[in-house]
Amino acid sequence: MKQILSAAAAAAPTNTGTGRDIKSAATSGGDDRDRDPIRVPVFAVVDYVTDLLSFIEKHGFPCVIKPRSGHSSIGAAVLKDHNSLTRYLLSLADTKTECDRALSLDIERFVSGSMYHIDGLVIHGQVKVIWPSRYVNACVGFDSNPYLASISLSPPHPIRKRLQHFIARIIAALIPDTTPPSASADSKSAAVAAPTATGDNSAGGGSATGSCGVSYGPTLWNTHKPSFSFHAEAWHDPQTDLITLCEIASRTGGADVCDQFRELMGVHLHQSNAQLQSEDVLTNPKLYASAASATATGSEERWPLPVSKHCIGWCWVYPPRPHQTAPAPALTGSGGDHKTTNAVVGTTNSSQAMQLTHIPSDCDLDCVLSYQAMAKAGDVFNGAASCVDSVAGFLYRCDSDSDAADTVDSIFHWFTTNAKYQPTK
Repeated sequence: MKQILSAAAAAAPTNTGTGRDIKSAATSGGDDRDRDPIRVPVFAVVDYVTDLLSFIEKHGFPCVIKPRSGHSSIGAAVLKDHNSLTRYLLSLADTKTECDRALSLDIERFVSGSMYHIDGLVIHGQVKVIWPSRYVNACVGFDSNPYLASISLSPPHPIRKRLQHFIARIIAALIPDTTPPSASADSKSAAVAAPTATGDNSAGGGSATGSCGVSYGPTLWNTHKPSFSFHAEAWHDPQTDLITLCEIASRTGGADVCDQFRELMGVHLHQSNAQLQSEDVLTNPKLYASAASATATGSEERWPLPVSKHCIGWCWVYPPRPHQTAPAPALTGSGGDHKTTNAVVGTTNSSQAMQLTHIPSDCDLDCVLSYQAMAKAGDVFNGAASCVDSVAGFLYRCDSDSDAADTVDSIFHWFTTNAKYQPTK
């Protein structure tokens, strides 16, 4: 984020409380709708309680606070008002025994809207495949939500192309503008030639075909532009029609993002990333689709479309909490849309943990592509410890991304009907 924040500071030297725009990063293709200014939430570091109070005094509620070096939403909290602030400060008093110990937290303005994750693959510095999905509910709400789920966007979705261009421009801004290393005329630079439609590399050498029809050619030794999988998250506020960046990383997304992307796009992100990091060439023609070739076939797409005719999603069911019933609706934003359910996961005395006595070994729902039991009978739970702490995982499909909430609710209902818990003694 260093390059993004440096450019943001130049573009908006004063903090107005409305985020930062980076006009200089919007340097590639697309019409005006595809050139959303790159925005991040107003944020600050919190080393001491006074930092937290100063931020709230300046920017108000709601806001999100989280550990600076955390992961999986552990320790993240939405501060909605003075009551939630008081509870949070009391929790800090329980965990911090030294009054002068730095808290090492981040705080940011709460962003309203739906949260999307955008995943894909960069090859030699260029985004070759990219597709957005929407979180069905909030990562930050794992201590109150019954599950975490996601669904890929349908190609006609009005925000889909904007998200693709938004993240692609950020990636372009983050990739260093380096010159290729010196190489002699007889170096292996000839291997840079693009693959043919048959998947063979014109530079010579055999290629081996991996899963999902991806074949791998000879090694590139002088590639100076990086290759990597990526996972980004961004909000879209339907009221303001603004897109705001949450985070971006040069890694494959967690949960079931890899399997979702493989089923949706025909590209295995983990395998592709490993091959690229070992300097092998991916020669799947789909990954080398360009705007020119797409236009030649009558398409206006800059990147490949899904190979699946369905929207593909995943759902990870959280373990039950003591005395848990369906949660009340949460604030929308900083995580996604929230849909409640009437299913009861477990109702018991709050001092009692829940023990799993039975978990299904398979799932017969037509919408479910794969099911994985992540716990076993006898395991004891006191709720989820993180946003990816789950007892069961589902890869599912539906005809439209608008059907995801109902589909996920049916999956959750099936699981809670077939899985059995009992209070511990």
